[in-house]
Amino acid sequence: MACCATSSCATAGSPRSAIKADRAVPYLLPPLLSLFNRVLGADFRLQALPEVFDLWADGIDLVVFEEFGAGGAALHLQDDASRAKLFADPEYRARFHKQWRNKILPRAFHRELALCEILACPGDPYLVGKTFGSLAGVRGQDPADTFLDLVAEHGKSLRWYTVMGNDRPKVLDAIMQNRDILVGFSDAGAHLRNMAHYNFPLRLLRMAVDRKTMPVGKAVWRLTGEIAEWLGIDAGILAVGKRADIAVVDPKGLTFQLEKAHEEEMPGFGGLKRLVRRDRAVPAVLVNGRIAFRDGAFVPELGTTKGFGRVLRATSSS
Repeated sequence: MACCATSSCATAGSPRSAIKADRAVPYLLPPLLSLFNRVLGADFRLQALPEVFDLWADGIDLVVFEEFGAGGAALHLQDDASRAKLFADPEYRARFHKQWRNKILPRAFHRELALCEILACPGDPYLVGKTFGSLAGVRGQDPADTFLDLVAEHGKSLRWYTVMGNDRPKVLDAIMQNRDILVGFSDAGAHLRNMAHYNFPLRLLRMAVDRKTMPVGKAVWRLTGEIAEWLGIDAGILAVGKRADIAVVDPKGLTFQLEKAHEEEMPGFGGLKRLVRRDRAVPAVLVNGRIAFRDGAFVPELGTTKGFGRVLRATSSS
């Protein structure tokens, strides 16, 4: 998983927790956070997802390749033909391998291409279901070379999958119970083809119900009042005179279906498909006291009439 570090006075870098790239981080950060916040008087938080942090990619189109120069050089090229030409350059390959194996530079991506599974490849269905590692073994190659060869040949039509982190349930449970961590950091809306973490609040509720990670009431508070209070916005609680922003959740809908990702076409975007996760856990949503979603559909007024949402501004510093 990637964690975003957040402070009441600044946003700092991108420290990571529970990622496969560095298994020690979840054990090193909590004591440091406790030192900052309870000994030194800071008010510093990390953000973390309450679910497996998984990623989908089309060819080399994945933000984690921005972590090193050779990957960024490929992303800078917009068409598959230009990238294929770049991948065939021996000097580029040597630079890619050198930076790929660098042990010093910080990373979020685990760089274990051998474990990444191919999900689709219209040009060669034989590849589907195989990992870059298994194919590299057959070809007698390094997995990185197999990856570059396949991306050069198939471009963005080569779709593959990997897990970045949060793959250890006990470690994830501990992270979710840490009071110095806020639940969040979906980032799915910025990476429509790569992530589908939109329903992370429901995933935390499922953790509370199924694994008893915490009382359900505390899970609700962690998703609402705790975040609003720390950000200093007037939201996150139900009380007389407050905005009635309510998500109605049916516990019977907190099932394994929350984990399934699907590809759905986005109207008006020329056939572009984004990753989504569907569920039957939320029968209704109210925004500012008005029903915005009910029985699986948005009301016609949403997005066409005023009175639903507004900007929630910080009223005080935490």
